[in-house]
Amino acid sequence: MRKKYLFFAFSICVVAALFLSYACGEMTRAQFVYEVENVLNEHQAKLHIKGYSLSYKNNDIALHIKLRDGFSQNPPEKQFMIFSSIHRKLRYNLKQDYPYNYFYQKNISITAYDDGVDYHFEDTYPNKKLVYMTNGILSINKKRLTRQEFLRSPYFADYLEQLKKRKTSSGYPEQEVYEYLLSFHKTLTINKKERKDMDGDLVIEVLKDRFDISGKEIADIFNRWTFYLD
Repeated sequence: MRKKYLFFAFSICVVAALFLSYACGEMTRAQFVYEVENVLNEHQAKLHIKGYSLSYKNNDIALHIKLRDGFSQNPPEKQFMIFSSIHRKLRYNLKQDYPYNYFYQKNISITAYDDGVDYHFEDTYPNKKLVYMTNGILSINKKRLTRQEFLRSPYFADYLEQLKKRKTSSGYPEQEVYEYLLSFHKTLTINKKERKDMDGDLVIEVLKDRFDISGKEIADIFNRWTFYLD
């Protein structure tokens, strides 16, 4: 009788564990979809993208995006910047979720097609836990453009030059705000093993007071300077 009871209890535990694992997996996937939609609704992405679909296979996730007409007319460097910005911001958001969404460590690729042109973007940096370390490659009809080539291009040099001229609504250079944000956050979290939501809130409040700007403006500056998302 005791053996039957133990076997029944064990079976219940196994079923419960399987159900919990399935439920957590579904929640993680739903959270991933939520972050995909958030990133694709960013202003720069929304200008060029009109829809998406997702496919999952083991450790790989493919984000298939539908481009607006005329995307292929943009310079390859701008095409790279858009794909790379979406990819980097998506992984960053997933890592920043609390608790973080482990999908940021998966192999996430972005594919698209426009006017006879096939696009495939992937990040080949081996350690997926490091969201700021990237090695993106965009294949345009199998012709590759790497992140290093993009960063050395005249297109990116001109983009940075224009970015450095931007000022906040209160007249401060955006670059000054961004550099202060990074420095203050590093000082605040240097000895902490875990990220706390209150850390980010404190950084925003300090910047709002110091530079007389809104939280939204701070977020826009961060996106623009970190991910090149206008």
